[in-house]
Amino acid sequence: MLLVEEEVPLRSRTAEYLRLSGCRTIEAGSAREALALLASNTRIDLLVTDFSMSGGRTGLTLAGWMERQFPEVPLIVTSSDRGLVTRLPQGKMRRVIVKPYALSEVRQHIDELLRR
Repeated sequence: MLLVEEEVPLRSRTAEYLRLSGCRTIEAGSAREALALLASNTRIDLLVTDFSMSGGRTGLTLAGWMERQFPEVPLIVTSSDRGLVTRLPQGKMRRVIVKPYALSEVRQHIDELLRR
């Protein structure tokens, strides 16, 4: 899976938890970095991305690109904006998680999306 989060402590903590729970996790600190990884044919089975990021490209931009290029890849969008849960449609392949979140909540959504 690809974890995109610009807050280094949160990204590191989340990636470590996911790895310890058996998930192969690639980290990116920005949408631009994530797009570069994906353009280099890095294969992922799930995307976890923050909604708001600096640097021009947002998690929403990244999520939209993923949905167009790889519609079969499920995604989880994280945000501190509680209203996003109602504004960004969720569905069979998409979840929204409000920050701060419990790491177990992320894992639960991963398991549901990948049907583990």
